[in-house]
Amino acid sequence: MFDIVVVYDDTPPAGNEIKNIVGDRSFGSIIFQKKSLKEHMTDAIAASACVKEVLVWDDFETLGVFLEKLNGFTSQTPVLHVYSDSVVAGREDFEVLLQKVRFVKDNLTVTAGRLTALVFRDIQEYIRFLQQCMVSKDTKQLPEFMQFEALKSDALISVSDPDVFLRYITKGFDTRFFNLLAGDDYIVTKTSTNKQKIKSEYTYYHLLPDAMKIWFVMPFDYKEDDKSARYSMERFHITDLATKWVNNSISISEFEKILTMAFAFIKSRSKKAVTHEEYVREQRCLYVEKLDARIGQIKQSGIYPAISDYILRGTPYGSIDDIVAEYKALYELIRKKNKFEAASVIGHGDLCFSNMLYHGETSTMKFIDVKGALKEEEMWTDPYYDLAKLSHSICGLYDFFNSNLYEVRLDADLTFRLEIDFDNSEYTEVFKRFLAENGYEYAAVRLFEASLFLSMIPLHVDHPKKVFGFLLNAVKILKGVRQCLKK
Repeated sequence: MFDIVVVYDDTPPAGNEIKNIVGDRSFGSIIFQKKSLKEHMTDAIAASACVKEVLVWDDFETLGVFLEKLNGFTSQTPVLHVYSDSVVAGREDFEVLLQKVRFVKDNLTVTAGRLTALVFRDIQEYIRFLQQCMVSKDTKQLPEFMQFEALKSDALISVSDPDVFLRYITKGFDTRFFNLLAGDDYIVTKTSTNKQKIKSEYTYYHLLPDAMKIWFVMPFDYKEDDKSARYSMERFHITDLATKWVNNSISISEFEKILTMAFAFIKSRSKKAVTHEEYVREQRCLYVEKLDARIGQIKQSGIYPAISDYILRGTPYGSIDDIVAEYKALYELIRKKNKFEAASVIGHGDLCFSNMLYHGETSTMKFIDVKGALKEEEMWTDPYYDLAKLSHSICGLYDFFNSNLYEVRLDADLTFRLEIDFDNSEYTEVFKRFLAENGYEYAAVRLFEASLFLSMIPLHVDHPKKVFGFLLNAVKILKGVRQCLKK
């Protein structure tokens, strides 16, 4: 009995239908539930005590070097070769598979409808296999001179089929800590101990004007007990926009199509006139008073002293109060410069990419995870709020924070810099054009977006790096707003 080597093979190509969802990338680099598929798999492998080492291989050009590394292992070491278009279907079944590999006497194909992995009884057999792959450039083309026994296992499933891939990836709603999503291929059931929130999400849809319901996934079968509440929804086998966005699979032309649909919703929102005083009060409640309350919360947090020190030492500001003071000064300038229409609309309340399901070929866009309402008057909000939420995905790259695809760097002058490996400048220009064409001020949208990032800080104290990332992003947005106002 030997500990095993697991090789993660990231050479299988994705088909065109999957590339339309996630872009031209390998399966291993696809982002799902805040991590790449490679990280999901290697985390599952590393959890087993019987694994000697995990090796990742992704390029036939480096196969020669990879073979040399394999020669460093004991010749009798068994190998599990896992394809990157396979995902773990169950942790317990996967652990059973890993344990079985330790005792194999024959080479095996592991299947669950499709080929998901190969097992080799020793390193020398595996090297013979890879040497043939150097010629064929295809690790799924099994050499005729090698014999394989068949092993059916539910430990892994192949997501190379577009329908299976969609079913897998659309189960990845980014739920908050109090939510639980369950169901099957046709229905999603959302459960929470926060009964009022679940009831308000359910009630919101049924309070909507009929003309707006087309944009939302309909909740049904509301139930509650002493501990929790739940409702069900149809499962749409289409991805949310955040998945496509962080995988860099949205072209400019597709982005224009997406914004055309999003602004069709913006224009469809029911609107009513309010007094000037009512409008000013609603704006201040959303963009000033809410911010003050959230800043008060972060000051009570245990991480606040460290955050405060980072602000003082690594940003142009002396404290978080200085940042808020600049925000408020810009808020007053925006209020004086722009003549906002005294109106209120029925809004989504959280119109970010992760809450927008989208399928380009069928021109389908559906919204989930609304803010919610228990009565009709709770549905009304400032017309800019949905746009600020949309902007914090497009311009503020919020979904990259949510997927942990950002870094906080310390520059040579000892100031902190936020780094996100994604150029959204062209997308931002398209968004600015849509805003202007629909009568909205870009500077105002961005300023209100800055309040969103600052207000989110106390909600993420369990992730201090994200807290500081949000703060640096807000500082960057404020700088951009100042530049806009100078023009």
